[in-house]
Amino acid sequence: MNQSFHWTTADGLKIYGHDWSVDQAKAVFCLIHGFGEHCERYHHVAAEFNRHAYAMVGYDRRGHGKSEGKRGHTTGYAAFLDEITDLIQKSAERYPGVPQYFYAHSMGANLALNYLLRRKPDIKGAIVTGTWIRLSKEIPGILKSILKLINAVYPTFTQTTPLYPELISTIPEEAQKYGDDPLNHGEMTAATATAMFDACRYLEQYAGNFPVPLLKLHGAAAHLIAPVAAQHFAERVSGDVQFKNFPDQAHEIHNDRLAPEVFQTAIAWADAHTA
Repeated sequence: MNQSFHWTTADGLKIYGHDWSVDQAKAVFCLIHGFGEHCERYHHVAAEFNRHAYAMVGYDRRGHGKSEGKRGHTTGYAAFLDEITDLIQKSAERYPGVPQYFYAHSMGANLALNYLLRRKPDIKGAIVTGTWIRLSKEIPGILKSILKLINAVYPTFTQTTPLYPELISTIPEEAQKYGDDPLNHGEMTAATATAMFDACRYLEQYAGNFPVPLLKLHGAAAHLIAPVAAQHFAERVSGDVQFKNFPDQAHEIHNDRLAPEVFQTAIAWADAHTA
């Protein structure tokens, strides 16, 4: 059963949430979506997890989808992480005593990894796809410095970038759906960009233990996010960490030709870690 809900953040924004429920869930996956998109693009992902008795609870990040807030803006990276705290709490209220995991994509995967490393919640594990650690075409350092200066005086300054649907999936119909979705956007403010650059640098420099089991999946042909940075992170950290590249797949491997194999890999991992 699908059910929407809302909550209000500490700074007064109304956040949209969605619950894909199952009876007697083995575990619940907290869904953290990517940049410029929204949680309802994951109906088919949730349906696949539901088929195997896993619930999924997602939300639209501030400035995204059906949630309030200036498009693509945050007051700081901590505000993004605080929303994940809220998501975990809402998930626990809906599924008391049920083990919780993360399922996160792209920018959401960056948030999930940072959240697990910095806040160390009682989460049993995480599946992350297309993790934003480094862009395939990295922004020059001088431009990052200029963005920091702009952020200091005009944090809501907005840069709008094209959506590039062809980089999302090698399936033309999926790319078309992404481009036609009115809730998707390419807006990012100086504050958000600065926060994300800092968060990416933190992950690129981290080399210690990863606190929970982690499955990292990536499209090997992705031209938005560098697969090698995600792979190097998996190789650099210690713990129960697995990495898998999917050949010839674009950024959204859950919306590409090998999606059935992606789901099979994710469910097998989930089953092994909830047994």
